[in-house]
Amino acid sequence: MSEELGPDLYSPRAVEHFTDPRNVGAVADPDGKGSDVNPSCGDRTTITLRIREGRVAEARFRTFGCTAAIASASALTELAVGRTVEEAHGLEPADVLGALGGLPLRKEACALMAVGALRAALVDARVTAPRTEPAQASGEGPRRRGRTRSPATEPPR
Repeated sequence: MSEELGPDLYSPRAVEHFTDPRNVGAVADPDGKGSDVNPSCGDRTTITLRIREGRVAEARFRTFGCTAAIASASALTELAVGRTVEEAHGLEPADVLGALGGLPLRKEACALMAVGALRAALVDARVTAPRTEPAQASGEGPRRRGRTRSPATEPPR
């Protein structure tokens, strides 16, 4: 936090993200959804994502929390959109703090909570993504999953 603002004052960018938050709400039919909670105060942020061609195409948030929690989630969704999934996963609380022009020291955990929710949403998107198996080289089509029967386990006819 900038010393000239004082220990409990918010930067103009942080105030702007709180008074006019971006990307509020939830993505309809999201590819990923993740939440994180600040256990010291009970604030919660949930982020939903749409992933297209390996990039974050849309990110939205819902936060039940303080000014800093709302501002952090708002700034983070702006930082994440347009990045590859790997780049978005690499975002750090310091990136959020930089986008906000800093936060009061006692509120910096809000940036960590927003990043935790984003990472949880990215993991959810990866886990729930439809998997496609490559066709076998023989051209037989997709492999069959599950147990196959051998002559020894074939029921009698």
